[in-house]
Amino acid sequence: TGFIMDVSGCGFLAKREVFEKIGLFDPIYFMYYEDLDLFIRVKHAGYSIVFVPSVKIKHKGFGTSNQFGFYHQYYHIRNNILFLKRYYSAKSLFIIKGISKNLIRAVRDCIRCYLDGNLKGLLSSAKGIIKGLLDGIILILNTKNFMERKE
Repeated sequence: TGFIMDVSGCGFLAKREVFEKIGLFDPIYFMYYEDLDLFIRVKHAGYSIVFVPSVKIKHKGFGTSNQFGFYHQYYHIRNNILFLKRYYSAKSLFIIKGISKNLIRAVRDCIRCYLDGNLKGLLSSAKGIIKGLLDGIILILNTKNFMERKE
């Protein structure tokens, strides 16, 4: 019970009325953080989120993107910035800690690529991290009313 942030949206079930009230996934995220954004909107609309540990769901990790690839790093970093800005903009320390945690994970992935001799993965990851940071910052600075979700 309570609000759970570490549950993947791959196993999310809801009644149609929930989506009619809050809308669907926000397309600005595309992948990564779209489920957390939806969960927060579900909670803000007054619904409960229930975790049922007895239910087993098999989720193929990295089915959409390669862990050491551009898109994985790009969307994780960019969407982390967008998500934190939307929901925690008044809490600067939370934003700094949240972004730092994701950057540390991304740098760890780069180090892993380097140590494994995966230079293609290292270069791709590094490009994704840099572009994700830049695009995330540019989006929150240039998007009017970013705090309000667009339908």
